[in-house]
Amino acid sequence: MKKSLCLIISIFSLGLLFGDSQKLLQNYFSEDTFANMLAVLEDAEQNIDNITATYNLMVVHLNELSKVMAELEMNADNLQAGQRFQLANTYLALGKMEEAISHYDFLNTNYETWSCPWRHKGEAYYNLEDWENSARALEKAIETRIEHYDAYLWLARVQLKLKKNKAALKTFETGMSYKGKDIEDPEEEFSSEEESFLKLDIFKANKMRKDVKELEPSLKAKYPDSQYWTSK
Repeated sequence: MKKSLCLIISIFSLGLLFGDSQKLLQNYFSEDTFANMLAVLEDAEQNIDNITATYNLMVVHLNELSKVMAELEMNADNLQAGQRFQLANTYLALGKMEEAISHYDFLNTNYETWSCPWRHKGEAYYNLEDWENSARALEKAIETRIEHYDAYLWLARVQLKLKKNKAALKTFETGMSYKGKDIEDPEEEFSSEEESFLKLDIFKANKMRKDVKELEPSLKAKYPDSQYWTSK
């Protein structure tokens, strides 16, 4: 996040973007006050087609987010469990996997039977391509909540990476049996599109040619612009 912020700021310092909007951003960094921040936000709202104003808006949001994250990190031990989970999830969304995992570890240690931090830690390890630790975390998520639908689907993904194709098929089928029965909205946790393409990958990995032949054309018709088709 800091690298992205520095890159954007350097664009302005090089003088590539000019005008009143840039002066507002310079004022904001010279004196970080609410009034100066509000001036940048109002300028972006009033000049929605102005690229400088739009970049300013992004820079301010990144800077404010970094300040909030730093304060939360400093006071992490005083946060309630749900707040610490949201902090970890924010790191996950920002691509800061190691930071996310450190907070999931804390929650796993102190709230061992809470399934969600295990599931999200599995996702973080997946993004780091640490398949073994990802599988362990996801298995723990399932152990602590047997109907945890999306944990099964994430585990099936990991099992494909580990070349455990038959296990992935079984895990996927078990997960699907819990769809709609879990406490969470399945579409929010694992979209129908993700689910469909995972199913296709599992069919392909298990050489289920008849099933692939039936499923693939319907997915091409339903999701013609999906990145899945260009990434394979």
